Amino acid sequence: MAETKGRARYPEDVMLKVGKLFDEGGNAVALAMEYGVKDKTIYNWRLKYLKHKRSAAAKKGTAKRQTVNKSPNGKSPSVQDLRSADLETENQRLRAELSKRLLEDFLKA
Repeated sequence: MAETKGRARYPEDVMLKVGKLFDEGGNAVALAMEYGVKDKTIYNWRLKYLKHKRSAAAKKGTAKRQTVNKSPNGKSPSVQDLRSADLETENQRLRAELSKRLLEDFLKA
């Protein structure tokens, strides 16, 4: 890790690895804490990973049109869009967990 203006600069392979971990369902906040960066950085690393993945597929000649990572206007999602989607997923998970715990407590009483 190289120092740049008082902050750590991670090698590209680490950025891609963390971006892949997050893309595969990792928690941005947990990854940010583990690597000592802001959670916004994790979203940026995911974008870097997705771009790398697309360019690697294009080089192999097997690139297919990816609509999964596109927003309704046809552009790649912004960091804010990714963050919103991640927060929405986490919100749904927490609501389900809370409902389950409330039901368990109600049945015990």
